[in-house]
Amino acid sequence: MDSNTIKKVIKNKEKKIKKKKEKKILNIEDYEMVYLVGNQYCENKPSKKDKDIRFIPEDNNIHDPNAVKVLSIRDNKEYKLGYIGKLYTEKIRKNINRIKIYKILKKNNGTENPYYHILYTLTKYPIY
Repeated sequence: MDSNTIKKVIKNKEKKIKKKKEKKILNIEDYEMVYLVGNQYCENKPSKKDKDIRFIPEDNNIHDPNAVKVLSIRDNKEYKLGYIGKLYTEKIRKNINRIKIYKILKKNNGTENPYYHILYTLTKYPIY
């Protein structure tokens, strides 16, 4: 083997090792869940395309000055998915810069508007 081939083989092995280290087992005790509300009034529904989900405080909301909007970023565009349930907004706002969102879970309830839950974890240090 020439030196370039050896370098490629080593690089590929390093990538595989790195991927194995990055895989973690989901421990449900590390996560918390909040309800997504108001989605029936939004044009966009949560989907598997939602990889970048964000919580955005909405201080000027006429219905609730503590409202937290849920946005999804798809193809560099923002899509409003709804809001965090009122019971959770205080905690979410207090920890907004430590929240890492894992995924949105869908629960069918026999109607055309399923329930959505957002699974997230709080990091030890601020993310931003």
